[in-house]
Amino acid sequence: MLKENSTLLNLNLSGNHFTDRSVEHLGPALITNSRLQHLDLSHNALGEQAGCSGKIIPPGPHTSKYSSGRETMGRNPIQNAGCFTILKSVQENPDSAMEAIYFSDITVNQDFEDLYKAVKEIFPALTVNHGGRIGTFRKAKA
Repeated sequence: MLKENSTLLNLNLSGNHFTDRSVEHLGPALITNSRLQHLDLSHNALGEQAGCSGKIIPPGPHTSKYSSGRETMGRNPIQNAGCFTILKSVQENPDSAMEAIYFSDITVNQDFEDLYKAVKEIFPALTVNHGGRIGTFRKAKA
């Protein structure tokens, strides 16, 4: 239904206990949707595999009609690797219309930060929010 829907602007699937397997067909459906502006998948059970396998945003260059301005992924156990792959998918899609990705409460590492800087050069308007960088908070030496 999502593939053929031409009127849906916002899709809130938060808090629905979606797992990696639950979103298996979501990515391909999003590629053909030309109207969706906000997708909220927060507060689910999407793990690292959902992002890494391209179930949410298929990897590689493609002619995406998915015009989402915002994607909310926070409060999922997707971890750094899943966030990295999702951001990499945006980088590899020159037609991406992504404006903001929210990975709230998910910590990322320096590799993610480096990728984000590279993606910002291609898409300067893109904003990515996350739960902080791993290794940022260290105890001060006594």
